Amino acid sequence: MLFPGTTWHIHMCIVVKSHTHCWLQRDLRRLLSNVRRVQLIDPRFGISRAMASTGTTFCPPKQVQKMRELKDEDKLRFRKEVVLPAIMFPANLISRIVGCKTIFDFTIKKLSNRIKPIMDIPSTSNKYILFEPDLLNAEIRSQILESVSQLANISLNFEERHIIIEYEDWSAKQCINAILPEGILFSGFSQVGHIVHVNLREELLPYKLAIGRILLEKTNNCRTVVNKLESIENEYRFFELDVLAGEADYIAEVREGGLRYKLDFSKVFWNSRLSSEHDRIARKFDRHSAVFDCCAGVGPFVLPAARRGACLIVANDLNPQSVKWLRENIKINRVNIGKSEIQVHCMDAREFIRNEIAPQIVVELHRLKQIRGDGKESVEDVKDRVIKEVHIVMNLPASSLMFLPYFRGLLFGRIAKGKLPISITIHCHLFVKANADEEEEWYSEQAKKLVSQHLGCGIMQFEEVHFVRKVAGRKEMYCVSFKVPEEILFMEENCAEFNGKKDIDEEGRSVENGTSNLLTNDERSDRRHFGDKEEERGDCVPPMKMARMESVEGSDLR
Repeated sequence: MLFPGTTWHIHMCIVVKSHTHCWLQRDLRRLLSNVRRVQLIDPRFGISRAMASTGTTFCPPKQVQKMRELKDEDKLRFRKEVVLPAIMFPANLISRIVGCKTIFDFTIKKLSNRIKPIMDIPSTSNKYILFEPDLLNAEIRSQILESVSQLANISLNFEERHIIIEYEDWSAKQCINAILPEGILFSGFSQVGHIVHVNLREELLPYKLAIGRILLEKTNNCRTVVNKLESIENEYRFFELDVLAGEADYIAEVREGGLRYKLDFSKVFWNSRLSSEHDRIARKFDRHSAVFDCCAGVGPFVLPAARRGACLIVANDLNPQSVKWLRENIKINRVNIGKSEIQVHCMDAREFIRNEIAPQIVVELHRLKQIRGDGKESVEDVKDRVIKEVHIVMNLPASSLMFLPYFRGLLFGRIAKGKLPISITIHCHLFVKANADEEEEWYSEQAKKLVSQHLGCGIMQFEEVHFVRKVAGRKEMYCVSFKVPEEILFMEENCAEFNGKKDIDEEGRSVENGTSNLLTNDERSDRRHFGDKEEERGDCVPPMKMARMESVEGSDLR
């Protein structure tokens, strides 16, 4: 407790974003979902405020509860009349009081374009300021009127205004939570272009049609609402989609960081929440970088790398549909991404590491040696194509650890052992899961430990251990960046025999001692909320044909 022995009143709460306490934020959002404003107030500083509003004034009427379908005539059931305290002002005086906390801490929140804190009075030059009835008591009313008198030099009084709230005025969140039974809340949704997608828990399924129509009508630029089903019935582990409302059009276009991406949402994976991570990694590249993306998806790392001027980009994905849309996105953005050389492959990531990354690094090393040595090409002549650093992005956190053994002996027998003139950096996204509550430092240390174990290197120097996001209460996503030690690159070892405790069969099952266990959808689930747009979802993980697996769970990062 911040101040032991004091009494706290909840008036307004600002929940600070902290990945360590993300689970607490989530629970607070649910527990306080009906609280008008929440803020911790210390009575030692002489601040006196009313208790928090329960928010019942601005909730749809109870008669809509358990509504399973939403027809046009059903929208009338959302109509509600409320009586609000109000002060009528001459319009020319409003500017004097706007920004006064004593007044506007107690006004209503904007509900819609029609219902907001300051409303016009038709056919007059006056305006109303509307207040939350549950936040006002006699003392606060007196303070507000005193502030008005001081600021506007006018004496006014409170009066009552009757306001009719229609279906169109309620938010999607208010409507959906109103139709659900007591104790059940809608966790949220995500939007990719014109597609809104949800992952409805079993108890929400009876209300899916009403939820779908509400989202369709109340989400900007939405034409399609889909629910991700539990079953995965195809080679590339797509989730089957159930159209809840709108048209079955899955070809979406999204914009991220000034770039356009087209994709078939039913065939590939996209997560707009990861835009900051895409940008963070891309900022590490420059015109002397070679970038190898092992699981490129539709290009959220590839295209920013090209725009940063990386002189060589080699992209790969196992999913042919991802490769198709990656090629399309390269064409769409060619003006913005410059003239970077971009190669695109479609193969398993392990094969890509051994058969594409290794040979291309060798070619560039020989070329660099030639430039520096015999003078046939001067550095000035090829300055835009000189590679000084190699970046390898492994952005599949469910599986990236399994790719690390394939870097053992990557250059053995290909070039003479010695100090390399270029650096080779891996950016490995992975999940860290705890069995009990742990401090923040434990997760970052565990991330480093997992990388060291799977790479087979006891002592490592890590450039960066970056927290990406909280997946669940005891599960976090990290990106570990490190330069591959030369003793790993040149070691004489068959990577396929390394660290082989668990395999993954062609059906995506973990195998140990000849037995297999199907990875559950819960192991790939994630949760999204209204406040930070988190969603509960499963993820599309390609089938593993060659790799070893220790303890891997979770989702794609594309």
